[in-house]
Amino acid sequence: MEPKTLLDALDGTEFGAAELTFDISKTMATVVMEFIAFCSYMEVERLRVVNELVACHDDLKVVAPLLAAIINPAARRAAIQKAAEVRLHDAGTLLAKFKSVMKFADRVGVWRNRYAHDVWLFTQALPGSVVLISPEVYVVSHADAVTRSTETEPSVPIVPADQAWVHTPAYITYQLQQARRATDLLKALECVLSAGPQAARGREILEPEIHCPPKDRPRRNQQ
Repeated sequence: MEPKTLLDALDGTEFGAAELTFDISKTMATVVMEFIAFCSYMEVERLRVVNELVACHDDLKVVAPLLAAIINPAARRAAIQKAAEVRLHDAGTLLAKFKSVMKFADRVGVWRNRYAHDVWLFTQALPGSVVLISPEVYVVSHADAVTRSTETEPSVPIVPADQAWVHTPAYITYQLQQARRATDLLKALECVLSAGPQAARGREILEPEIHCPPKDRPRRNQQ
């Protein structure tokens, strides 16, 4: 499951910015906020996993500031993966499971960032859906309209429909389900790494093949 562009959702219809509003659908906003909240729980579980990985046990005061000091996300992921390779190099398939779980959580985290940083728009043409567009693209569309306008004929901004993404209620619900799944996988991984009484149950949860959710869109510089 993945979102469509506004262009695909409306079968190629040209769409003026005036037809997109900032009126927030309270129902959809509630579901999205639940998704974002689960992403926060997911990040807590990720910290706990890394904590067990570096054998700090219950002292999260060590790991949290350490990861926070690595500002670049790619560098942070690389540091965690390197620690896993050192700790789990002789742990059979656990290293591969670790990488799969972290990739899963990373993908869900990207979804969370879309809602946090993109502009939310709504349209009567797609009731119940949230249309996301990057702030840069949104501002450029308005700047272009100003350039085209004259004193007597103001130009209406045209949203680039191939760069606006429609998140339907079904897709947002799917994202929430995947955030819950990521949190459960991280909890299971923590149990296995801690070698505590729940380790066996954690291994059961991690045993099936872990399928990472698909990317929800191309990179912006490729759109």
